Amino acid sequence: MQGLEKETIDIIVEVLFLIDLVLTFFQEYTDPETLDSVKSLKLIATRYLGFYFWFDFLALIPLQAINSDFYAFKLFRLVRMPKLLSLVDIASFHKILRNFFKNNTKDEQVEAQYLVLYIYKIIRLLLIDIVLTYLLAMLFYIVSDETKGSNGQKTFFLVNDIYGIPTFDRVIRLMYFIMTTLTTVGYGDYFPVTNPERIFIFFVQIIGVSFYSYIMGNFSEVISSYEKKVGIVDHRSELGNWLTHLTKYNKNAPINKKLVGQIEEHFSYFWNENKLIPLSKDYPYLEALPKKRRYSIVITYLFADVFYQFRHFFNETTKQYSKFLYEMAFGFLPRRFPESELIYREDEDVEELYLIIQGRVYVGFTIKNERYPVIEISKNMHIGGYYTLKSIKSEYYYQAKTVVEAIGITKAHFLDVLSRNSRKKKEFLDDLPTKYERGIRCLVEKRRAKTLQLLNLANAFEKLTFENKKEPSTLEINKTITEAPDKWEEGIQADVESRLSEVR
Repeated sequence: MQGLEKETIDIIVEVLFLIDLVLTFFQEYTDPETLDSVKSLKLIATRYLGFYFWFDFLALIPLQAINSDFYAFKLFRLVRMPKLLSLVDIASFHKILRNFFKNNTKDEQVEAQYLVLYIYKIIRLLLIDIVLTYLLAMLFYIVSDETKGSNGQKTFFLVNDIYGIPTFDRVIRLMYFIMTTLTTVGYGDYFPVTNPERIFIFFVQIIGVSFYSYIMGNFSEVISSYEKKVGIVDHRSELGNWLTHLTKYNKNAPINKKLVGQIEEHFSYFWNENKLIPLSKDYPYLEALPKKRRYSIVITYLFADVFYQFRHFFNETTKQYSKFLYEMAFGFLPRRFPESELIYREDEDVEELYLIIQGRVYVGFTIKNERYPVIEISKNMHIGGYYTLKSIKSEYYYQAKTVVEAIGITKAHFLDVLSRNSRKKKEFLDDLPTKYERGIRCLVEKRRAKTLQLLNLANAFEKLTFENKKEPSTLEINKTITEAPDKWEEGIQADVESRLSEVR
């Protein structure tokens, strides 16, 4: 029964190889010189008949039906190994990934493609390892089988009773023996017996040292390369060492845990979102490109989303080859502000302007340590541009209403780029002050005046009560409130009403 099953499997394999042989005459290929796809059946047939066809043909001839010794002709199929490895070609798989993730955002595409690609590379290395092990195991089978019974000499198969076990178990034991030999582990449970076997294993060990050095080198390169390209390089240990080093200069007093958490959160976001990492000196490829290619990589690919989202701020139409945008991109720094964190304080030096990617920011004023929000700035807008351009202090406070994600540009970098582009500098000088005056200063100052008026009314009631030592009538209070401005900010109204309630 077992022999019948083996013959059935052999027939199925023979049929599949025959179908593959026929289909190969219709399979287009890429010309190695022109890189064009060749679809001519004549050229395809000429190429196939020139080499691989004869190995495939000899492997298909059922010579083992005439004499079992001819079964070794099936080893001609091993010449087809390059075809198997072409199935795990990196370039082909990369094309599949690009099509699979084409509907995702560019950041998601890059991260997902790198993750899947490097998992694929690891699987590819394991597959090559298994194929090589199987190939050497089958060759060792032939060597050992050919030396059996010569001069009554025992062989690997006879000593370990390989002939007396099922075919599947035989393959597993042979692959196990070859694997332990390739890796130079050598547990000692299996070993070569005859001189031909020893000579074969000698060369297997030489191959094993070289091959596994290659495997481990590639595996290490895959891990380190993935971390660099996706930006998941673990800097936490370096950051921890730096924080510990700081305590040395403060009598070893520990840093506040809350502050440490804020620092770690800041750098975690910075390392994950910093797109300038692949443009650093560790990657010299950008500088080796022609000017237009460099501009395309930075402007229309790496920071395309930023320049599109803030196209009204940069106001640059020829963005593909804009020197201004190219230079400005090298100052983009990822920033993240937790909810309620003050971004700018009033009368504070502004060292960075921010392009708001996500979140909302309050702009307001302060009276007697009380903050009054007036304007809400949301994504696609910027803050601090006017202050950095004019090198002046912040006139109002800016506070994160929600978690804010932004691109920061330092004042030094912003002004430095503008100093080399007089046209853009003039545009910003004409545009930013006008927008700031109409969009922020005018609204905030108007609301500040109304708020001061209301607070002065409340103070007047307090003074009246103190001087006359009596409470004002309800009619007087309601009349004052009615005469106040119609539109109050919620915070202002609550503050004034609480002050009036105290007077009551």
